Amino acid sequence: MNWDLILLITKLVLLLTIIFQDIKDRLVSVWIFPVLLIVVLFQHSSSLLELRNHLSVYGLNLLIIAIQFILVGLTYYLRKKGLNKLFNSIGGGDFLFFIILIVDFSTLHFILFYTLALIFSMLLHSLLLILKPGNDKRIPLAGYMAVLLVITTISSSVLRIDPMSNYIMELWIG
Repeated sequence: MNWDLILLITKLVLLLTIIFQDIKDRLVSVWIFPVLLIVVLFQHSSSLLELRNHLSVYGLNLLIIAIQFILVGLTYYLRKKGLNKLFNSIGGGDFLFFIILIVDFSTLHFILFYTLALIFSMLLHSLLLILKPGNDKRIPLAGYMAVLLVITTISSSVLRIDPMSNYIMELWIG
């Protein structure tokens, strides 16, 4: 039995479920996130032998998210919109999805993916609002990011690129 293939298919099914639920209802079943986290950790289990290295990667990725939220929160606070508005505009599913991203990528890959996913989400949602002006203005961030993660997961699998390794990025950067 090919466990890598089973994990890959399970991950893709869970991501497609997130996409469907978040875009349709702006709400994702909470059970999906811990299951997806376990699948992602099992996918990286061979490289998890370097647990100390992975913990530092997870810490750096978490720090990037924390700095972003501190800056966004400070912006909301200074504009006197209040932090409640910030926390009402970012869903719990988005936060849980960030945890998946934190453990699915090395820091270089995480920065690249996270940046592109935010830009992709903003552009896609803006385009959809232009095409259908009556659409819900709330951005299904986890759903849009999951679209990009499906593409990344499939291409990483086909090209045999380990998203926890910086090797390809280091070659590309120089």
